[in-house]
Amino acid sequence: MALHIGTDKTNIRTDNIVVLAISTDVNTCWCVDGEVFEQHIELFKSIFENANIKKIGHHIKNDYITLMRYGILLEGVEFDSYIALYLLEPQRKTYELNDLALEYTSIQN
Repeated sequence: MALHIGTDKTNIRTDNIVVLAISTDVNTCWCVDGEVFEQHIELFKSIFENANIKKIGHHIKNDYITLMRYGILLEGVEFDSYIALYLLEPQRKTYELNDLALEYTSIQN
């Protein structure tokens, strides 16, 4: 499952979750409002802490830290495109997901 957490500011240690995006395949994506996430936190906890459900993301360390604040320990992390891009191109100045999508898939905002 692909995972991305959108927050309301820029400090992962204090930000509130605004949106949670989850994709299980190339044709399916769910965007969950931050309030809905908080109302159903036990459901999400059971998914995120299940190491058998493999997770991928971009700069997933930030998601890991954010989820820890909610008492969720993210397990089953398999791939981080941020780290992969750094390993491929350590000289880059930025490793933003939008740049990565544009360069490797021709997808634009």
